[in-house]
Amino acid sequence: MAKASKEKIIQVTKDMLMRLPMADVTVREIAKAAGVNIAAIHYYFSTKEILYNAAIEKIMTRNIDYWLMAHPMDKLSGINPLIDLVVFLHEGCIRYPEFARTRVWNTLGSDQANDTNQKVFLTMLETAEKLNLEKDTDRLKLKVSLLYASLASISASSADLNAFNGLQLNNEASLRSYVKEIVEIIFHKNR
Repeated sequence: MAKASKEKIIQVTKDMLMRLPMADVTVREIAKAAGVNIAAIHYYFSTKEILYNAAIEKIMTRNIDYWLMAHPMDKLSGINPLIDLVVFLHEGCIRYPEFARTRVWNTLGSDQANDTNQKVFLTMLETAEKLNLEKDTDRLKLKVSLLYASLASISASSADLNAFNGLQLNNEASLRSYVKEIVEIIFHKNR
């Protein structure tokens, strides 16, 4: 029963975050929609940020799975699917900037791991493998790690606009151009 309540709270939070801006989603509204009292939410989640992160992690994981199903690729696809994937992931970070900051940027270079970080990295690695962008597996992992680090940097710049002064990624065209340049540099593809 307890696990069902916790999962129900996460599900309700996820549904609300998909419909509403994060600032409009309150613990009181979540409790009401989940049919639990506020104490139950605090029993499972010590802060609302922890609750929001649990829900957003499910949203991001689901969105990555959907993206992969909708974008079949092979080694003849070139680098565009990888660029599309990084742009797609960045859009999720724009939608949930606090999540981007706490789950992507803060864990970069640390020993902390979470399901979303692993999913993002493995998805980028699998995409690069399918596109046959590098024959040597260790070099491919290193290159995807560099690409992942650049995604974290882009996400941080969106979550905290003061982080990278002068980096203008306020529309999809400029973001796509920036990501394309990074992918081309990392994978040594001709421009």
